[in-house]
Amino acid sequence: MLKPIWVGFERGDGEDGYLRIESREGSLEPWSPLQGHGGGTLHDLFWFGVYERGGRYYYQVRPVSGDIAGNLGIVNSYLDTDVVGYMGMYQGLSEVPEWVVYVGEDMWQLKGLDPQDLIQGERCVNLAMADVDDNPVTRRLQHRQAYLYTGSAAYQGRVSLEVLKRPFPALASYASRG
Repeated sequence: MLKPIWVGFERGDGEDGYLRIESREGSLEPWSPLQGHGGGTLHDLFWFGVYERGGRYYYQVRPVSGDIAGNLGIVNSYLDTDVVGYMGMYQGLSEVPEWVVYVGEDMWQLKGLDPQDLIQGERCVNLAMADVDDNPVTRRLQHRQAYLYTGSAAYQGRVSLEVLKRPFPALASYASRG
């Protein structure tokens, strides 16, 4: 099963900030059966900031605003889990890039992905995603709603991604500083 990953904010459907994996049958366009008030924002593009520690790569994931062909910005929210393992976006304390590099609870692993080898336009498929403690990311249904979840070591989901911009345009000046 292939589904889009997305997040909504201020949509009025009671699911703000939770990472969603819903679409209509046969579509990769984000969609939800929950009724909202029609406002808010929906994000289906994400920035992956990569950090290396002890020979392993960790990623901080944040939503991107704007259109891939236009003006892009990084939303000041980061991917983390709630106390039981459901994945969602939380308000960041600082804009990216963060000058203090750390590997904390809001970091993620994409096992088998070497960020140094990535090229723009590349698709990386069937990657095992895990949190910083190696808990695998999987899909969980609760009340017929699909969520991304890290609370079960018994199941392992896979994610695929497409590299749309590298380096990210808003951070190109930082990348050139070396």
